[in-house]
Amino acid sequence: MRLNSLRKMVRGNRFALFALILSQAMVLLRSAVIARALGPEQYGIAATFILLQQFLDSSSDTGLNKFVVAHAKGHQRTILATAHAITLARSLLIAALLMGVALPVFRALDLPGDVLPFAVLAASVLCIGLTHYDGFRMQRSGDLSNISLGNLLADVLATGAAVLLVLVDQSYMVAIYVILAKSLTATLMSFLLARRPYRIAFDRPSAATIWAYSLPLMVNGPILFFSAQSERLAAATLLPAEQLGIYTAALLLIYTPTQLFQRFLSTVFLPQMSREVRETGRHGPRFALLTFGSAVVMAAGYAVAGQWLILLIFGAAYRLDWQIVSIIGLTQAVRFSRSWCSGVALAYGVTGSIPAANSLRLVLLPLCMVGGWTLDGMRGLAIGALAGESIAMAHATWSVRRAIARRAASPPSERPSSLPE
Repeated sequence: MRLNSLRKMVRGNRFALFALILSQAMVLLRSAVIARALGPEQYGIAATFILLQQFLDSSSDTGLNKFVVAHAKGHQRTILATAHAITLARSLLIAALLMGVALPVFRALDLPGDVLPFAVLAASVLCIGLTHYDGFRMQRSGDLSNISLGNLLADVLATGAAVLLVLVDQSYMVAIYVILAKSLTATLMSFLLARRPYRIAFDRPSAATIWAYSLPLMVNGPILFFSAQSERLAAATLLPAEQLGIYTAALLLIYTPTQLFQRFLSTVFLPQMSREVRETGRHGPRFALLTFGSAVVMAAGYAVAGQWLILLIFGAAYRLDWQIVSIIGLTQAVRFSRSWCSGVALAYGVTGSIPAANSLRLVLLPLCMVGGWTLDGMRGLAIGALAGESIAMAHATWSVRRAIARRAASPPSERPSSLPE
């Protein structure tokens, strides 16, 4: 009885929320440990490498985890085996790009060009490519144990690795080693907690089904990166390494709770909304209320306590003006509000609206650059990002609503096949 009760608790939403909160706390803790040990300059260099890895990851994102959760055929064994094959092939491509393209580019830009950081990042990507997708299949029925527990343990062990590494090294390599530690642990946990055996195969009908769902998300990947990371790209271009480290720390502090709620909403509400759409043809208002209510709380909390929290967590070397901190918090809150748009689009199966909704976010980069050039460095960057994110939010809401209206007006036979059946 006790064992069954434990399994039921780990499966549920409450444990998922607890695991997400603790995971994000671990992210913040290890970032603070690394930032304090490295100092703003080395931390800024680490941020540049992390940005490179995120670009390659976003540029080839197939959204297979979302496919397995939301698609009617996502639970089938041939689908999962094909998804494993596609993910592994993708990781091999990214690793090759890191070693064959990124290193020469970094040397040409007179950035740190040693082969070691690229090799470590490539190893991390290969670990992710071996992820077992059975945890996402379990998520379809509301069993969140695999995803929640695996991610939590990965973050805990990565934080422990960071604490140990800073004792022997105070260079940007610490942050890169921690990425590898987390990727390796998360992959191992996906195998240990899986209920089905891991298989790799390539089935053409399954690949065609995956392709139909994932193509818009693959198109969306580079758009999402350049729009979501415009602020950091502009900062890496305009600011010296020390100021980049300070700005990155401020972004991380508000990004942590944002990621917590985004991951929770994706983990819990996407399966629920998919079922509601399947059964009633529409979804309830809870997702919207929770999304926008959380955004308001984030913006207000960061404006009041953000500057004090930066000093407390990262140290006096990361001091930033209160006005800049408040603008960064408001920008992240507006960005978080867009989770409603992407979540609803995935639930309805209108994934083609996601690239359209994200396309206007590309204005962030030029607005950030113009702001940084015309106003005081970091302050101008923050104002440009807020302006661009506000424009993108309005456009995303309109784009997704239009796509859903078109779907409702179309004959059933022409509606997207990605909804659960």
